[in-house]
Amino acid sequence: MDIVDIILARAKSFTGETATLTRQAQQAMTDANNIVDQLEAIEADTQAANTTANEAAAKATAAAADFDEMKADLEAAAATLVDNRVEEAMGTTAADVADLQLRASALEGQIQNAGGTITFTDNNTSAAKIKQANVTKNGNTDTYVVEKNYTVSGANEDGSMTQKAITNYVTDVKTALEAKIRTSGGGGSGTSNLGGDNAGQVVIVGEDGNITASDTTEQSIIEALIRTGVYQAKDAVGSAIDYENKSVGRTQESTAITVFDDYVMYGGRKRCNVNDDGVITAFYGDTAFYGDTAYKEDGSNGQVMVYQPKFYYQRVPLTTVNSKVGKIIRKESIILSATKQSGFKLHPAFIDKDGNELEYILLSAYEGCAYDVSAADYNKTDAAGIDFAADKLSSIAGAKPMSGEYNNLTIENAEKLARNRGEGWHIIDMKACSIDQMLSLLEYGTFNIQTALESGVSNLENSYAYNRACITGSTAALGNSSGAATRSSNLINGTTNNYSEAGKRSISYRGEENPYGNIWKLIGGINVFGDGTLNGGVPYICKNYNYSSTITEDYESIGVCLPNTSDWISGMGYGDEKYDWVFIPAEASNANSATPIGDYVWIVSNLNNVCSMSFGGDWLFATRNGMFFYACDRDMNYSAATFGARLMFVPTKNSIHDANYNLWRNTMGG
Repeated sequence: MDIVDIILARAKSFTGETATLTRQAQQAMTDANNIVDQLEAIEADTQAANTTANEAAAKATAAAADFDEMKADLEAAAATLVDNRVEEAMGTTAADVADLQLRASALEGQIQNAGGTITFTDNNTSAAKIKQANVTKNGNTDTYVVEKNYTVSGANEDGSMTQKAITNYVTDVKTALEAKIRTSGGGGSGTSNLGGDNAGQVVIVGEDGNITASDTTEQSIIEALIRTGVYQAKDAVGSAIDYENKSVGRTQESTAITVFDDYVMYGGRKRCNVNDDGVITAFYGDTAFYGDTAYKEDGSNGQVMVYQPKFYYQRVPLTTVNSKVGKIIRKESIILSATKQSGFKLHPAFIDKDGNELEYILLSAYEGCAYDVSAADYNKTDAAGIDFAADKLSSIAGAKPMSGEYNNLTIENAEKLARNRGEGWHIIDMKACSIDQMLSLLEYGTFNIQTALESGVSNLENSYAYNRACITGSTAALGNSSGAATRSSNLINGTTNNYSEAGKRSISYRGEENPYGNIWKLIGGINVFGDGTLNGGVPYICKNYNYSSTITEDYESIGVCLPNTSDWISGMGYGDEKYDWVFIPAEASNANSATPIGDYVWIVSNLNNVCSMSFGGDWLFATRNGMFFYACDRDMNYSAATFGARLMFVPTKNSIHDANYNLWRNTMGG
């Protein structure tokens, strides 16, 4: 309630004190006019405006005291009804007051643009509106904050706030007017460039102290908060990455934890058996399932896969520089959450072919071998004679990973073997790679997973003459955990070799054996195109599963190019926001085997062709191997003893999917 409403409402209840009230009202009007006079002076000179604003602040404070005293007198004197003759007695009409309001409104935008820091409180319950000027200072600096009645949405579906840096400003000037403003922080001296048309906008205070109105979308608010280092998400882990200074720091809740199992995308990863229809028949540790079946790793109870729960991600490039195509990231923030909340996207691996959200996908526990349909047995020695039209890509323990040593294992043929298993089966794609990359990066706080976990099978004999990859299954005892095998073996020309030292034994990342090292993994659905002018080429990703050895309408550019030299990776690229989940090397210079990535990239300089992409490295690339090691220099029809494949299963949102999800929930105790 403003001054006029109070006078009109309360004055009717008493007699004899009209003259006193009139003097008080006239004094308040005089004070208000004095304030307006001070405000008009601000318009002439920004520096003078600040000084005048200080003087006006004192007068506003005095006016507030007068008002409070008058209000108390009015409330104490209220007793009986009187004639509604206040306007005449006051000598001030509603039109006069409205004129004052209009004058103040006209000055508002001018004052703000001139560096003033004036806010007004409105009371719209009467035709006569008084706009009270309130001059405020921010700390002991010359910075002024323009306070308005801002309102922005900020609640997540679970009721939590989108960030913990929301500040509530409550202004108690004449009435209990609550003003809420969400800011990104900032400080120091500066000026406001907010105009009168910015009501309702979020205020962003820059590093230079200037105040601007920002976009009000949740994403833009969150990005602004991330840039100033004050953003905190609920139930989330994150990394702040500075490629230029070669540092990776933990953010969000990961700054205070070392065990990530409480986050379902980590602790919910479980090895399982899966039949060709995608039905989970057992989870790791089940000794008896449905009466007479139990978890097995030899393929007798289905393929050995890793159940990967869905998760949400947020990736914000903070500093970038231009590349020939797209950007090179200098600093960025990556945050993962198991729950849906504002500013986060569902990782695209968890979207089925019809666009439905999935609760999980299945990654292979082991590198692939072939199931020989005609022999009704697994090809455990990588022998010749694979029938790509009928045999099936498999994931079991106890087999030598298949390769191109004796069979023409191209990307096209590997995908055929995967699809032979049934609907939803494929070789791994970039989405599958991205899952392990994001999870391991945030869990270990480094790109160089070899230093955090172990180097894996990366230092065997330097020979491409034979497939020297170690036999799958040596990490079986680790189950769903991460770590290194006690001993691994390989089979060369009928001779078994055993290895127990680091660099020659297999590792497992949360149930997935040898995500890097041992043998290259072919990646489906990504082709690198170059016309001779695009450095090492631009990766194109297939929008569906219509894979091709060329670039077709089913493929889409990710909007960034590879570096033009094969070297240690120094920077990741950023192109089309749609593909911000892809980790693509965009720069390879001034880096090494430790920082900032610690992994390598192979490219064709000034590529004028279409090449494939493979992932992880093989048994002899030592420190070059890792979660971010790519070979982007092979023809689409390339096949060799060092290149293999591994399975993934992308379910369709149907009754089988839902039954598997419920079964998994039971194993999780919920």
